[in-house]
Amino acid sequence: MSKRKTLFDYMTPAQKHAMSYVNSKGELVRLPTLHSTCMELTGVARPGKTARDRAKKMRRLING
Repeated sequence: MSKRKTLFDYMTPAQKHAMSYVNSKGELVRLPTLHSTCMELTGVARPGKTARDRAKKMRRLING
């Protein structure tokens, strides 16, 4: 079974880089997609949301 996609999957590479960091163990840690965090780091309220909604709409149109 495939893993469900999140907003992080729809972000641009620059947004993904801004919304994550590497911790002391060398693991990539994602920051929460809170409005204040997103606005501060990317300048967009919910990065990836428009792309996700567009993809959902296309799936609905294709699948009937």
